[in-house]
Amino acid sequence: MGQQQKARQWLLWLELCAASLMQIPDCKPLGRCFAHPALVRLGLPHLTQPFIFINDQMPLFIIDTNLPRSKIPKTFTADAAELIATITRREKNHVGVLVNTDLILSVGGSEEPAAMGKLQAIKRLGGERNNQYTAPIYEFIEKTLGIKGDRFVLEFQAIQGSEIALGGKTLADYPE
Repeated sequence: MGQQQKARQWLLWLELCAASLMQIPDCKPLGRCFAHPALVRLGLPHLTQPFIFINDQMPLFIIDTNLPRSKIPKTFTADAAELIATITRREKNHVGVLVNTDLILSVGGSEEPAAMGKLQAIKRLGGERNNQYTAPIYEFIEKTLGIKGDRFVLEFQAIQGSEIALGGKTLADYPE
């Protein structure tokens, strides 16, 4: 997909936010019209509604495993970021992935290959959402790392915007 096509899709999505009476929590009204510089450079029209997209969900996926680093595929972090972005409906460049290898780790009293994972996010976790995220994450871990479901423990952790920072400010400090 080309840059101009992505920008057009983004513009359409933003206008849909406005049309849905701001029901999507990512859309924030401003006192004036706003267009992202990339849209202006591409010659696309300014937004018809005054709002801005603020990404304050920034998921973080952490995997702790007793597997050696050599057993982690080179594309694992990129593939994991793509998966987490897809299931949480975030952009891939807003997803963090951390893999800790070569750990002394036991699941069920056994030190056979295993992993413990944690998915942290603001506003994107809880209840039915966690149920929807579980199967794709477990399938991904088994496919890429060879760790079966009974050897992988996954924790979901909903966090507050004030508990994560980007660019020298907590996400609670970003404009409303």
